[in-house]
Amino acid sequence: MSAPKTDEPVVLVVDDEKLVRTVVSRSLVGHGFRVLEASDGKEALATAFAQLPDLVVLDLCMPSLDGGSVCRALRRDERTRELPILVLTGLIETHTEVEVLELGADDYMTKPFDPAELRARLKALRRRNAESPAPPPDKNA
Repeated sequence: MSAPKTDEPVVLVVDDEKLVRTVVSRSLVGHGFRVLEASDGKEALATAFAQLPDLVVLDLCMPSLDGGSVCRALRRDERTRELPILVLTGLIETHTEVEVLELGADDYMTKPFDPAELRARLKALRRRNAESPAPPPDKNA
């Protein structure tokens, strides 16, 4: 039996470090968000396709399937193509930010992060996504 649906957006938090997932989750729960967690890229994709969250907070550097691969896979799938993705990473080089945005991520923050800024960015992504017109159906799908 699934949990009752609420108006709180569901955020999938993906990071291989348990402490980071915990800090992000605690920053969101109680502030208008529900949280799902995944500890690696494979679990992230399985959870995203099964649960269809409203937003994703995604680390780049993970074993087995990195955040870039997860982002590309989410963008290729019709169910998650428009899913807002915020990359949260310890990498701070300018070229990393450019690469992340070229992968299809919607926003980028570095660790350590300010919890209020993270919440504000996620709310803005959700609002922008809700206001965007639906894309035309893919005729090749």
